[in-house]
Amino acid sequence: LLSSFTLPAFYVLVILQFISDYTYITYTTTIVDYIVDKGTALARAKRIVVYCGFGQAGGRLVLPFVTDKVSFSRSPVAAACFVAAALCFVAVPRVSAYEGIVVLCCLADVAEGFILCIKPLLIADHIGLERYTFCCGVAGIVGLPVWLSQPTVVGWFRDERGSYDNLYYMLGGI
Repeated sequence: LLSSFTLPAFYVLVILQFISDYTYITYTTTIVDYIVDKGTALARAKRIVVYCGFGQAGGRLVLPFVTDKVSFSRSPVAAACFVAAALCFVAVPRVSAYEGIVVLCCLADVAEGFILCIKPLLIADHIGLERYTFCCGVAGIVGLPVWLSQPTVVGWFRDERGSYDNLYYMLGGI
């Protein structure tokens, strides 16, 4: 397992694990509050969770099926999903209409759903199935300081900066 540290793909996959988990969880835990802050009633804002569930289902069920049918497409589609999610995160603060935010969030959830579903296969494809749990463990250890500081970071954007706008820009950037 220690030989994993000699593989460049190992480092890329550890970072992939961390970034995908961090961006997805941060986004899903803040989006309802963000929409309420934009002026939407809470009862309507909460519905985005249901709408995004359809995006997640598409990303977890449809895209993996497609990539299984097309040879060597997992990594390029995963990279495209990272780019798509980043673009959606950056676009969300620029949209004021509830419906527009719903569309962007559903698109981001399609991308995030695929990434969450395909991560184990990418790890197995690039560094071997026997290194999967080790890779996840290292990603957890590497991400621990960030996870522990996440409430402070999220709170800083909302309380000190007055909005989650820059938080979503940050998520799009990472």
